[in-house]
Amino acid sequence: MKERILSPILAPILVIAIGSFVAYVFHLFMNEWAWSVLAFVYWGSSFFIAYKALGKEAIRSLFQKPIGSKG
Repeated sequence: MKERILSPILAPILVIAIGSFVAYVFHLFMNEWAWSVLAFVYWGSSFFIAYKALGKEAIRSLFQKPIGSKG
């Protein structure tokens, strides 16, 4: 139960910490272009967190064609 409560709180902090580390390391090699690697890390970690929280079927249903009326 405690893990379920802490997980949404710690996930953004973990993403920021990993992003900061990646930005620092790649800035040593790529200078101003480190943001491009950081973007991949950010979106990848965001997708991973959503996948773990929602599951495969919920993610798939988000990208399906809408069913029902347009209004």
